[in-house]
Amino acid sequence: MKILFWLVVGLVAVGTAVFVGCSDRATRVAIEAADRQAGQNQELARLDREHASARKELVELHQQVQSERQALSTGWSDLHQERQTVIKERRTESLFRQLAPVLLALIVAVAVLWLVGYWLDYQSLQLALQAGIENSPPLTGAETIGLDSTPSLLPTGELHESLGHHHHPGA
Repeated sequence: MKILFWLVVGLVAVGTAVFVGCSDRATRVAIEAADRQAGQNQELARLDREHASARKELVELHQQVQSERQALSTGWSDLHQERQTVIKERRTESLFRQLAPVLLALIVAVAVLWLVGYWLDYQSLQLALQAGIENSPPLTGAETIGLDSTPSLLPTGELHESLGHHHHPGA
């Protein structure tokens, strides 16, 4: 746009000089001034294009930096979230490692108590049966422990042997 303006100004100056009838020297000076002005206008136009190109590159670079900054921010967020997950997993593992021996001890204690209780029940049953058998005639089968047809937790053969009765398979 500026080039066109100065080109018009130069042509007007040359046209005026020729129209008015100036000397050759004045015409030559006017033409040289118009040529210098046209050269300066071309240089300014080139500088404007370079400036526009530099601005465009700067905008593109700025967009690229913003994009990389966003990618870094997303990466940091993902890393932070993954770190929090690892910390939570380690806490869970640590808690389990601390509780595992306690849970194992509780399971063993419950098993021991159950076995002791079972043994005590067995001993009590044997004593009760012994006392009952001494005062009554011997019974056979399920009646031996007073449960009629209910299955016994104790093997029948072992009960008879422990009470002094021997079972003979052919008798």
